[in-house]
Amino acid sequence: MPRSLRLCAIAALVAAGTAAASPDPAAAQTDEMTSPTIAVLDAQKIMEQSKAVQSIQDQISERRSSYQNQLSQKEQQIRKANQQLQQQRSVLSSEAYQQKKKKLEQRIQQIQGDVQSRKKGLQQLYNRAMNRVKEKLVQITSKMAEEKNLDMVVNKSAVLLVRRQMEITQAALEKLNNQLKTVDLDKIEKSKQQ
Repeated sequence: MPRSLRLCAIAALVAAGTAAASPDPAAAQTDEMTSPTIAVLDAQKIMEQSKAVQSIQDQISERRSSYQNQLSQKEQQIRKANQQLQQQRSVLSSEAYQQKKKKLEQRIQQIQGDVQSRKKGLQQLYNRAMNRVKEKLVQITSKMAEEKNLDMVVNKSAVLLVRRQMEITQAALEKLNNQLKTVDLDKIEKSKQQ
């Protein structure tokens, strides 16, 4: 075999051997990367079954009931004042009647404004209280992820199928119920005022 042909053959063998011996970059990457460890959490279920959320709902319901009782009393006072005004209509001058009617209408508007203000305040209080529960759930989930060496925790609402072994919902709910049994709305209200 001529020398130049032999050198070409050796060069080809060396090139082939070098290519076979050097690691494939894609293969090396997959060896280094491991599959992520993922868990699934049903946040909606936790919020529905949490003792803290139940305490918030109970307190909001009590306040709403108290506001409703106060409103009923004011409505009775308005009706009574309106009846008295109608009875006095024949003895009052037109001007005096209009003045009293205007005062009564202003009182009604004030009560309606108070009702709207209380509804808004109650909703804001509810939202702040629920945020406390959500913040605590995030803390608990973060700690669980750290303890279990999880790379990711996904909300169950974003997952179509999941193996039971990947679920951490019940454990998170138990921890939340142990660490946050109630949320005191009075404290939340006071913290907003400060």
